Amino acid sequence: MKSEQLEENQKKKEYLSGYLKAKRKEQRILDQIQQLRMDKMFPGIQYSDMPGGSGNMSDLSDFAVKMEELMDLLKCKSGDCDSTKHKIIRRIDCMHDDVERDVLTLRYVQLKSWEEIKSELNISSIRQTFRVHGRALNNFTISD
Repeated sequence: MKSEQLEENQKKKEYLSGYLKAKRKEQRILDQIQQLRMDKMFPGIQYSDMPGGSGNMSDLSDFAVKMEELMDLLKCKSGDCDSTKHKIIRRIDCMHDDVERDVLTLRYVQLKSWEEIKSELNISSIRQTFRVHGRALNNFTISD
């Protein structure tokens, strides 16, 4: 029975971690956009004997196309991120115990550290915070 509960709690953690995973995907796209902008603003110095023609138009259109692709992808991932967050919040809000609900919200929605959760909820120790989290996982349901 104990291993079944651990396995079930692991599935719950994976579900609850969905928002963090979505935020990371969103951040990777933001990083790509930032890198693309930096590359355009500060291009590498090119050493060549060839005269520089009006090839910048091609570079600019390539930049615009790539930027548009990334912005579209960002919109999609941001939508996924928001959707995932709201689903998790709705599931957590169904819980009866306020402290358990707060621990899950702080950890999986607000992405707080264990120390921050302990402090914010005035829990006596990290160990006690883990106990509350364990109880919360046991009482959390993924579906209706």
